[in-house]
Amino acid sequence: MKIGDEARACDVGLTGGHRIRWSACASCGDERWVRLVGGKGGEPGSDRCRKCGRAPAHRQTRYRPDVAPQIGDIANARDAGMPLWIRRVVWLACPDCGLERWVRYPYRGKTGCCPVCTGRRRGKSRAHLNATGYRRVRLGDGDAPFAGMLQSGGYVLEHRLVMARHLGRPLTRDEVVHHRNGVRTDNRIANLELAGSQREHRLMEAAITRAAKLAVVPPAVRVDPGPDYAWQPSLF
Repeated sequence: MKIGDEARACDVGLTGGHRIRWSACASCGDERWVRLVGGKGGEPGSDRCRKCGRAPAHRQTRYRPDVAPQIGDIANARDAGMPLWIRRVVWLACPDCGLERWVRYPYRGKTGCCPVCTGRRRGKSRAHLNATGYRRVRLGDGDAPFAGMLQSGGYVLEHRLVMARHLGRPLTRDEVVHHRNGVRTDNRIANLELAGSQREHRLMEAAITRAAKLAVVPPAVRVDPGPDYAWQPSLF
């Protein structure tokens, strides 16, 4: 196909008998068939594809994985490393802290803030226990690199945040933080240990349980009663 070729929709495997023209999108450059308005010799109904036609004028830049994203770039979730159920994302900056990140597109937020600044504006409590007994806190100042670890409501598990601060990088979803003494609210770095996966964490817990069962109990000390000891029957 060449730009400008015309045909009937039924001749190229499409539905209908209207005239179409092979054209390129004015924003992203994707080539596709476009219906002509007015039949043969008419003009295309739109100079943009469906994806770019739905976006505002300042967000029509297509994201390229080999180039650093710019404010307003739109990408597929797969290309941006986001969950596939989001489908499309846009690169935006938080107006409070300036953190640039991918946001679900179309963006329906009112303030445009990241989850950390949104929680700070709402003034919610900074810590509480979840249903499994782990402490959940909000990110503090300087914790913007760990925004990818946030859970629902803009909270993050405190023991994972402590380990991430210690390592200087956000934790992946596969990594598990283990409490050595078994107390889930004791989030001192000396009490935390990082496992690379759930399987490694289960093996770690099994080894600790096995060591506790095989702990050697010191033998009882026998006392010599001496030569003057005489056995007496029990009254009970």
